[in-house]
Amino acid sequence: MKKHPVMNQYLKTLQLFLVNLMTVRAGLYIKQKPSNLKKQ
Repeated sequence: MKKHPVMNQYLKTLQLFLVNLMTVRAGLYIKQKPSNLKKQ
């Protein structure tokens, strides 16, 4: 199976996007957790 440059670039971009998305979600979760505990 030959790797196409366009497909390879797409996969790299998708991977970076997923990593950034998970990092942002983790950051938001960590920020929200203390405030949620304080409310309770």
